[in-house]
Amino acid sequence: MSTKKRGGDAAAAAEQFYGEFSPCGQFRYLLVHIWDASKPVLPWILFNPSQAGRVTEQGVVKSDPTARKGRGFSERMGYGGMVFCNAFAYIATEPADLRKGGYQVGPDNDSKILQACAMGTGDVMVAWGALGRGLARPQEVSRMVRKAGYRTLALGRTDDGLPLHPLRLAYATPVEVFVG
Repeated sequence: MSTKKRGGDAAAAAEQFYGEFSPCGQFRYLLVHIWDASKPVLPWILFNPSQAGRVTEQGVVKSDPTARKGRGFSERMGYGGMVFCNAFAYIATEPADLRKGGYQVGPDNDSKILQACAMGTGDVMVAWGALGRGLARPQEVSRMVRKAGYRTLALGRTDDGLPLHPLRLAYATPVEVFVG
């Protein structure tokens, strides 16, 4: 886990930003970013993970554009942190690599998704975008999360009803309840 002190707020706790990976390193189960521990965390379920959360040789935790955009949305909605998990935990920066890898879910992924959901207050943002088209797994995850008692939200939908991915959306995009 990486922590870094936030400047300007002497009473603030250390900021946390870290990834939770499988022992083999092929799966990232969670990407946790807490910037204000006095506020709730927003869990997100996306499609597949990147290398974000890995520690570089220089000791810096990698981020990526989706993580930065997720923080922007989460912060604007009043959250003090976010936790990313994915329908597929296999690390593949390019979705084509996930397909070539056989759409690997990861042996601990479902329990880690529910762990991520439990870090929040009951709402879970789903955001796998069009990449989930034609695949059963994203809908299975959505049902599992709702069955566990969580409410799924989305930042809009694709033309065929899939929850939009946050990367190219404006921060003014309205949040809606997602059942799908």
